Amino acid sequence: MAVLWSPKNSFRFLNTLYTHGAVSGAEHHRFCGLKNWPLNFKKFAAKVSIDTSSLQYENDDLMRPDFNNDDYAIACCVSPMIVGKQMQFFGARANLAKNHAVRYQRRR
Repeated sequence: MAVLWSPKNSFRFLNTLYTHGAVSGAEHHRFCGLKNWPLNFKKFAAKVSIDTSSLQYENDDLMRPDFNNDDYAIACCVSPMIVGKQMQFFGARANLAKNHAVRYQRRR
């Protein structure tokens, strides 16, 4: 599956950490696929990382084989999951509506 790259939007997204302020606590932005990024974007991402401490990086090449595809997500700072097939409960971030729907379907 090809990953779409939008340089303008990616730079804008990172720039919001300067214009709107860095986030605090466990609220971080994650990026995957570092080796395919253009050099100037890598440099800017590194600068934003140092200045804001609000970026985390995941190695897509290491994660993809565990799921046999690239359709995965990482919730907060816990283990990855397959999007639409797995779910994690982590404090206040639990998706209670989805949990209720899944339990209701299993009762049928």
